[in-house]
Amino acid sequence: MKAEQLQRLHEAGMQVLQRTGVVFRDVETVQLLASHGLTVDGCRVFIPPETIADALSTVPSSFVVEARQPSRDLVIGTGALVSSSAAGAVRIAEEGLTRPLTGADLKRWIRLCHMAPNLNLLGNLLVLSGSTMCQGLLRSVYDSVTLTDKVYQFPLFEPEHVRVSLDVLEILYGEDWASHPRILAIVNSVSPLLFTSHACATIRLMASLNQPLGVTPAALGGMTGPVTVAGLVVQQHAEVLAGLVLAQLIRPGCPYLYGGFSSSISMSTGGFALGSPEFWGVAAATVELAGYLGIPVRAGSGGTDSHLLDMQAGIETAMGLSLVIARGVDLVLHGGGALSALNAVSLEKLLIDDQLLGMLRRRPWDPSVDEECMAVTVIDRVGPGGSFLAHKHTRAHYRETDSSPLFNRRSHAAWYAAGARSSSEVAVAEVDAMLEAYSPPGIDTVVDRQLKRYCLGGTTRT
Repeated sequence: MKAEQLQRLHEAGMQVLQRTGVVFRDVETVQLLASHGLTVDGCRVFIPPETIADALSTVPSSFVVEARQPSRDLVIGTGALVSSSAAGAVRIAEEGLTRPLTGADLKRWIRLCHMAPNLNLLGNLLVLSGSTMCQGLLRSVYDSVTLTDKVYQFPLFEPEHVRVSLDVLEILYGEDWASHPRILAIVNSVSPLLFTSHACATIRLMASLNQPLGVTPAALGGMTGPVTVAGLVVQQHAEVLAGLVLAQLIRPGCPYLYGGFSSSISMSTGGFALGSPEFWGVAAATVELAGYLGIPVRAGSGGTDSHLLDMQAGIETAMGLSLVIARGVDLVLHGGGALSALNAVSLEKLLIDDQLLGMLRRRPWDPSVDEECMAVTVIDRVGPGGSFLAHKHTRAHYRETDSSPLFNRRSHAAWYAAGARSSSEVAVAEVDAMLEAYSPPGIDTVVDRQLKRYCLGGTTRT
């Protein structure tokens, strides 16, 4: 979009905050905002443009989330794409059916994520079947912080989740764990224009600890938001700015992630249309609007409305990822393995999506134009009718081209002779091979003993 269009969207979002306001269902939050001179009517708070401008002036343009190993640290906001596995699902897809995720499934999922080269962040999956919610939460968190040393997106959906996450972080890093940025807190507003007491408390807590946090609205166009793409973006923008103001008033300079996950409603089901052009349009606008304001941004996904690893899944996943990556998104949550509008995960799709992310990361639509890559001298030396195959320039750069093991590049005859397998069938075999090759990252034995005592009640790890 043009700069003047982005400015109009920004001004419209600020107008919503000043005229309509936002409801914060938390007395302490409302009192805090009132103490800073904001107009309050019950739980509704009206935010003027100057307050928003002040918040935008203090939010950093990039931030780091530290991992157990420094090589796994995430730098968000510098142009390097960060992508996560799917999060939030409690079911797994197999051969067109879904079933509850088990502990064994979760372990396989985490091990694959640990080995996937293009997934930087482990999304939160919770095993709830066959156990109480608390037991499932504790077991899920234990496996997630021990089977990989990548950054883990701790679940913060409920107060119990927050308590467990902070306790585990203290075990991992000690009492002063919050002296470094070690948790990426994703908070969802309730569209239209409302923050629950839990969301308010989570924002206040994470901002006070100076931990990276972000607000991500997920409005449904035609139900919880305007049916037009521009209207969805304006309302979403207002909700994100409201969270930004709260975070920056608590702690100026607190790392903040601009988020957007809004889409149209499916008129046939009444559900969230994840694979729709409207979702892609809102996601693209989200990235551009955040970039216009200079804030790190999360948008888009590798999800699909399909329940199978089929052509629909491939199209919707590729569109959902490519549009935001082309525009410079900083973080894509649900980047790999999601099916059924994020309600289920697939091990095979996880690997295929990881390969897709690798291809998109190369950004062939935005090539380097330095002397080496333009290769004018090379073209001159090869000359008309020559061949570049044996030239040292080819040997130096051929690995930059696509070499995905899951996507066919062979002739039809060679493909047929090798078994005529689809990419999903190849992925099934690759899942088994990668799990066989998995090697645990290792963890301090004292820390592991404390984690077991807290999460597993002293049971042995399987």
